[in-house]
Amino acid sequence: MENKQPVPETLSLESFTANGEAALRRVLESGAPLEITLEGRPVLIVMTAAEYDRRQSQIESVRESVLIAERLARADVDSTVPLDHAVAELRQRYGL
Repeated sequence: MENKQPVPETLSLESFTANGEAALRRVLESGAPLEITLEGRPVLIVMTAAEYDRRQSQIESVRESVLIAERLARADVDSTVPLDHAVAELRQRYGL
């Protein structure tokens, strides 16, 4: 499933300083981030809080997936135990 990101608008810092309120309104209305440049190079990204939260959630999901994959790759067959043994040990340990 492809998740297309909105194409960011780009403004110079000078233009953003002069027209910041209108630029922020466009970000809020479109949901697309705003890239602010200084001397032609990107220096800031402005986005809605909802978009920021969504992206942070995506990053966290990827991190968790990578961590799981790394741990599975390192798992030694001899270090695993059958599920019924693990459940029995937990029951005994916690009086379940």
